[in-house]
Amino acid sequence: MDDFLIVFSFFAIPTAAVAFFVISLCRFLAMRKKLKIQPDSIDISEYKTRKNLMIISSAIAGVLLTVVIAFYVLITLSVAYM
Repeated sequence: MDDFLIVFSFFAIPTAAVAFFVISLCRFLAMRKKLKIQPDSIDISEYKTRKNLMIISSAIAGVLLTVVIAFYVLITLSVAYM
């Protein structure tokens, strides 16, 4: 059971982070496009909320990408020095 939780969290956490980033990005870009077409149709507070969510999701995705790259480099170097 413990192995299942470890493997599940190993795949689920990055997948959820990437999904959160993609959804936030799509929602923000759709709102921005709508704002250019019809400037008065969107509430500014909702625009700021979506912008903040996109910034937060970008930070999470960036940290995750940094961890993945560091792990890849670590594995590559450990294999190279065997």
